[in-house]
Amino acid sequence: MTRFGRRKSFGIASSLTSSAWSFKTATFLLMCLAVCVATLLAFSQERLWISLLHNPSESFDPIVWPHRPAYVPTSKPSDKAYRPASAETYILQHSQRLGYDTSHGQSAAGCTIWNDPSESTIYKSLHAWKKEVRDYAARVQNFTSAVPDVRQIVEDDPTVCDTLQLHPDGWSGLFPSGQLSETTRMGMVEPLFAPMRHPGICEDPTNKDQPRMLSLDYMVHDFAAICRTLTRTSRTVLIDMGASLDFHGHHASPAVYLTNMYHRFGMPFDHIYSYEVKPTVPDKVFRLVPNALQAAYHWINVPVDPDPDSPRNPFRMLLENFEPNDFVVVKLDIDTPSVEWPLVQQLLHDETLQTLVDQFYFEHHVHLLELNRSWKRRGMGGSVQDSLQLFHALRSHGVAAHFWV
Repeated sequence: MTRFGRRKSFGIASSLTSSAWSFKTATFLLMCLAVCVATLLAFSQERLWISLLHNPSESFDPIVWPHRPAYVPTSKPSDKAYRPASAETYILQHSQRLGYDTSHGQSAAGCTIWNDPSESTIYKSLHAWKKEVRDYAARVQNFTSAVPDVRQIVEDDPTVCDTLQLHPDGWSGLFPSGQLSETTRMGMVEPLFAPMRHPGICEDPTNKDQPRMLSLDYMVHDFAAICRTLTRTSRTVLIDMGASLDFHGHHASPAVYLTNMYHRFGMPFDHIYSYEVKPTVPDKVFRLVPNALQAAYHWINVPVDPDPDSPRNPFRMLLENFEPNDFVVVKLDIDTPSVEWPLVQQLLHDETLQTLVDQFYFEHHVHLLELNRSWKRRGMGGSVQDSLQLFHALRSHGVAAHFWV
């Protein structure tokens, strides 16, 4: 090879070596730059946390796109106070005069205020509400949300909750009488009054009208308000204590009734825990559970234990596994006062539990004349006044409590 050729080869090799060196240098510099940026970000984040720790009152505004406000679900618990309807306030204030403070086995007549205009000053208000709640119940029954699960879009489009309202004018259009009670976070509910059933039973003096006796159409739910407490990660939970499959004869079981109602408003349950002491063949249970609920349904065929430390206490399970941003519905109808009452007291006095339970349905067996025949064999205790005060207290603690059947 000529000297010129050797020089040419050496020049090409030198050029390639220089290019490789330049590439390595550039790569090294980019890596150094990335490390520096990451270090600066970590340092600034550490400074932010230190600032927060030393200045907990200091707030940092989130970045919010100007065309869409940040979604903030209704806080739980709320500082708002429970605001009972005027009819409920009247009944609580005059419960002794109305004869609701019975004791020693005496039973109070709950239908008197519905049938005797001279018994109270709220007779017209009660009957106006009874007419309004019938129209409301029909609207609930015929409603189907355009969104199968509002949790999926509520953070991106909070107006989805407005679509769950049943009247263009809101509650004033549904209940012109104004006889609704307002809870701290679950919105509007029905007023508390005797006979702790649909008032339609007072139209039947023989008290043999089973459809009315077992009707749940007196309850009011504010689905738009419930929707505003939800987020994309909220879990929907139903705890059914006393999950008898014979509920309402040939009608749906309590779990199915409640799941159907909430499902129509875009709130399907993804956790259903049904406790029942009566031994039941599993095959029968799952034949009666709709296919749509199979994945969420848990049949727990053991007695509920009111001991707060027992693994068979449903409230303990709730406290250990769920959070305030979940939507929790509890139905208590065991028909055993010695078990039910400690559970109710647990809910009434446990502030953490109160932040978890949103809707509470409870059949309180007290000395009520209209239900003596049904309740006597199951055991009764306490007065109508006791029950009214109990449910009022639960609502005052943020739990939307309803009389169950």
